Amino acid sequence: NILLHYELPIDELKIQRENKRYKVEYEQKYVLFDSKMNEIMRRENIQQVAKSSKRILKRQNVIKQTIRFELKPGNYSLALQIEDKKAKKLAVKMIDFQVKG
Repeated sequence: NILLHYELPIDELKIQRENKRYKVEYEQKYVLFDSKMNEIMRRENIQQVAKSSKRILKRQNVIKQTIRFELKPGNYSLALQIEDKKAKKLAVKMIDFQVKG
């Protein structure tokens, strides 16, 4: 098992009020490639964090996320994209890593 941890600063995301709660929401997309750049996996999902007040949400400072992979030994590349459409912000990161047997 491979665990990829990342943190996203709350202040980079637009805080929205919805039904007496405050939330941040972003789209997480990633594509995993093997050493020959063959696509192994593709995922897209919406992540969100909601709190009862804006102050409590801002005090959290960062959103911590973990992506889990079960991979055979080899070299891999991961293209990770985080997008907040409300704030019109986009982050893209390419990560190369090796799984040893």
